[in-house]
Amino acid sequence: MAVLFVFSALAALLAFNLERIAFDAEAYQKTFAQQQFYDQLPGLLAQELSGSTDWVNLPPAMQGLSSQQWEKFIRDLLPPETLQKMGDETLSSLFDYLNGRAETVQVPLTPLKQSLASDVGVQAVIAVFRAQPDCTLAQLAQMTMSVLNDQPIALCNLPEELYPGLTPIIQQQLQWTAAALPDQMTIVGGAGSERLRSLRQRLQTIRLAMRLSPLLPLGFLFALTLLIVRSLRDWLTWWGIPFSMTGALAALMGLLGAPLAGRLLSQILMRRMPAYLPSFLLENSDQLTALLLKELLKPLTTQGLILLGVGLAMTALAMLVTRNASPRRTVKKARQET
Repeated sequence: MAVLFVFSALAALLAFNLERIAFDAEAYQKTFAQQQFYDQLPGLLAQELSGSTDWVNLPPAMQGLSSQQWEKFIRDLLPPETLQKMGDETLSSLFDYLNGRAETVQVPLTPLKQSLASDVGVQAVIAVFRAQPDCTLAQLAQMTMSVLNDQPIALCNLPEELYPGLTPIIQQQLQWTAAALPDQMTIVGGAGSERLRSLRQRLQTIRLAMRLSPLLPLGFLFALTLLIVRSLRDWLTWWGIPFSMTGALAALMGLLGAPLAGRLLSQILMRRMPAYLPSFLLENSDQLTALLLKELLKPLTTQGLILLGVGLAMTALAMLVTRNASPRRTVKKARQET
């Protein structure tokens, strides 16, 4: 029973701390900034903007952009600090969704809209044009017809003298684009997402089990107390030794980096990450494992040392009680003999 308590308590410490840390956006934001996760946000936005039918009402100059062109355009448009702010808000939205506080995961587009309507937006579009091969005469003629007929423009690098005349047209179309874009873009959830809701409910059930996992070792401890404990010394011994063993293993796992804990996280968590999560999370599961392991080991070490200290104190008290009881038994036996 004591062995069952030790192993179940160690597993409960891992599960309880993991549930608390893994679904907290603040635990990720600082590390994400250091690991340049937010640098992948332009690619995520580009995939949505180039592949969704929701953007068919964009002005002609923007409808012809490929995913790669959209990504370059967004990188030219948004400075790193703005991308980080948008990434933080996206992470908060994601964890609100996972924690049941929201029904969708959304990316804020207000900074993008503001930059589109500014001179920065004009320069970003011109940079996209200049990144293309030089225009041929046929392409110039087709571009002129496209502008006149309000049709998508095939991008190419214009002669330098034509850019001043094109700038007012670009500026006007960027203002149309900013007006056409919503303030937020939904990337997970929304209408018709019954399957996602079912998966999220399953995730909530798993999380509830992780939160309640400490009840299992407490049950073993209660059963141990009922079956074996008959005195104060028994109680101190049969609680102190399991506490000491559990605390020592937990502290050792936390202090040494726990390769075993890392493998468990990879197998249990990362390989079962819900498929509806944004791609930049799914594609970086190894980094996420390392991040979660680092954050998990901090409380695990502290909790292990506390359990070890309590266990050692109880074991020492048990030895003291036994030592004090020995002379009393000797005196009692001597009196009985006399």
